[in-house]
Amino acid sequence: MKITFPIATFAMLGVAVAATSGCGNGWLTSSEREKSPSALMLKAQLLYDKGKFAEAAAAYQEIIDQNPQNERARVRLAYALNGEAGLGPLALLTKLSKIQSTPTPKASGASAATTSTSKNSLTQLTSAAGLTAAEIAAVAKANPKTFQDLLNAETKFASLASSDPTTFAQLSTAAARFRKLQASWKAICQLVPKSILDAVVNSAARKKALELESCLGGLNAAYQKPAILFSAAISTLAQGAALYQVKLDTNNDGTVDAIKTADTLTKEISALNTASSSATDPTEIKKSIDTLNTKIAALNTIGETLTHELVDLALAQFEIMSLLMTAIEDVVPENVGKSLINGVKKFEESKTKITGYVNTNSVSSTGKKTSAKQDKIAASASSAAKAADAYYDKFKTENTDPSKLEEFKDSFATTCSQFDTLKATFGSKTATKPSNCANVTLAFGLDSNEAHVAHEAPLVADAEASVDDVFALENGETGEYEDVEREFLDFLRFGDTLLRAD
Repeated sequence: MKITFPIATFAMLGVAVAATSGCGNGWLTSSEREKSPSALMLKAQLLYDKGKFAEAAAAYQEIIDQNPQNERARVRLAYALNGEAGLGPLALLTKLSKIQSTPTPKASGASAATTSTSKNSLTQLTSAAGLTAAEIAAVAKANPKTFQDLLNAETKFASLASSDPTTFAQLSTAAARFRKLQASWKAICQLVPKSILDAVVNSAARKKALELESCLGGLNAAYQKPAILFSAAISTLAQGAALYQVKLDTNNDGTVDAIKTADTLTKEISALNTASSSATDPTEIKKSIDTLNTKIAALNTIGETLTHELVDLALAQFEIMSLLMTAIEDVVPENVGKSLINGVKKFEESKTKITGYVNTNSVSSTGKKTSAKQDKIAASASSAAKAADAYYDKFKTENTDPSKLEEFKDSFATTCSQFDTLKATFGSKTATKPSNCANVTLAFGLDSNEAHVAHEAPLVADAEASVDDVFALENGETGEYEDVEREFLDFLRFGDTLLRAD
C-alpha cells in the first residue's frame, strides 16, 4: 500500500539533519569543528532552510570534497543546486501536486461537469521547469547545436550582446539556470544505479550528452535507497523538462512544434504537387519551384530538430526518471507519484512520435517501416519530387526566354541538393531525388560565371551555325529542335571551359 503524507514533509525526505553533539571531538579546535562533516551538514541545512541555496551548495560541496562517497551530502547538494535554479524540491513538488487536481471539461461538452484528469500533465510538467517565455524564446533564437553551447551561451553567442542585448540577457539567464541543473544531475548521478544508466545509454551521442564519464567514473554501486533515487528523479525531471521546452515545445501547448510543422508541410507540398499539372506561366513555375524549395528546407529543419543533441538529452532524462520512479513508486506519496508518472507517460507519447519521424532506417521483421510517421515524411518527399519533376518539364516546355534558364537551373539544383540532405537526415528509403536531377547539368550547362567566360570564347568559331548544321543534316530543319539546340550549345561551351581550364 502506498504511503501518503503532506508534500512539504516529503520534499525534505532524506534531507533532515541528524543532530550531533560533537562528543569525542574534544581535541579539535573550534575552526576544525566548524569544518567537520557534521558541523558543515548542520550549517548547510540551516542555509538551505533560509533559501540561501548557493551558500548551502558550497557547504555541501565542501563535505563531498572531504568524502566523495557521502551520500547524504550528494542528495542535498542536488537539491540545493536545483534551488539555485528556482526548482527546489518543495517548489517543484508543489507545482507537480496540482497536476492531478486540474479540472478539465468532459469531452462531450454537453454537461458543465468537470473531471480530474492528467490530460494537461505534459504542459504542467514543462511549466514546472521554471523557464520564462522570454528565456525559452532566447534559447530558440540562438539555437545552440550542443548542450555545451547552451551551457556556455555567453561565450558561444557573445555577438548577441551588441546586436540583440535583450535576447542575450535572457539567454544568459537561461544558461545559468541550465548550468545549475546540470551540476545537480552530476552531483547525484554517481549514486544512480548503473543498470538504469545503461538502460538509456544506447549511443555514443547520448553518453556524451549525459556526461556519463563523470557519473560512471565515481561511485558505481547499485544504490536502491528511495531518497537517492527520488533526488535523481527530481534532477532529471527539472533538466529534461527545461530542455523539452526550449527545443521541442516552445509555446508549451503540449505538442511538439516540429511535428505540427510536419503535418502542415505534408498538406502544402501535396497542394504544390497538384498545382504542378496545370502550371503554364514560366514566371509562376519559377516561383513554385522556389516555394517548393522552402517546404523541403522546412522538412530538413524538422529532421535537424528531432535528431538534435538537446532533444536526445531531454528524452534520455525522461527515460531515467521513468525508471527511477518505477523503482520507488511504492514509497512515494500518491499525489506526487501519480503526477510524475502521468507526466512521464505524456513525454513517452511524444518520444514515440519523435522517433517515428527520424528513425527511418528501422524496419520490422517483415521489411516494413516501423512507423506511420516515417511514411508521412516519405510521402511528403515523394510528393515534392514529383512536383519538382513536373515543374521542370513544364518550364522546359513553356519557357521561351533563354536568359531565364540559368535562374531556373539554379533553383532546381537547390532542390536536388536539398534532397541529398533529406536522404542523410531521414534515411535512404525516405527521400528519392527528382528524376530530372540527373539531367540538370547537361540541360542547363554550368553556373553563371562559367557561362560568362564560355561565351567570350566559344569552342567553335560559329557554334550556333555548327549546331544548326548538325540538326539540319539529321532532320532537314532546325525549328522544332530549338530547345535541344540551346541545351547542346550550352554543353559545347561547358566543354570549352574545361579545355581552357587545363
